[in-house]
Amino acid sequence: MDKFVELDEKLMNLLVKQEDFLTDAVRRSQAAGLPAIEVSPAQGQFLYLLAKLSGARRILEIGTLAGYSTLFFAKSLPDEGGTVVTLESDPDTASVAEENFMASPYRNKIQLLVGQAKNTMRLL
Repeated sequence: MDKFVELDEKLMNLLVKQEDFLTDAVRRSQAAGLPAIEVSPAQGQFLYLLAKLSGARRILEIGTLAGYSTLFFAKSLPDEGGTVVTLESDPDTASVAEENFMASPYRNKIQLLVGQAKNTMRLL
């Protein structure tokens, strides 16, 4: 087993509580046949920590996939005034992400824009 993968799995098991909505997001992604390239739970927790410590109020994510990392970003934001804007070019992939967002407690913090980033970024 790759040493990085082994370390990541150990960190995940020791430090990261996998919440149900995150587990369900991975399941929906797999069921939709999306590539298994989402961040790991430990990496997601790291993204959460970086965003939280920076005091971010607005985050731009280019490339949503199933929205797994988006959910960690949204979780890091303040309850009032925090927003993640995430851009996804593929409408079918975006529909899986939207389902994952709607099933999470952070749906009101996420704005999903569908289309090529060079076009959707103009809307910001």
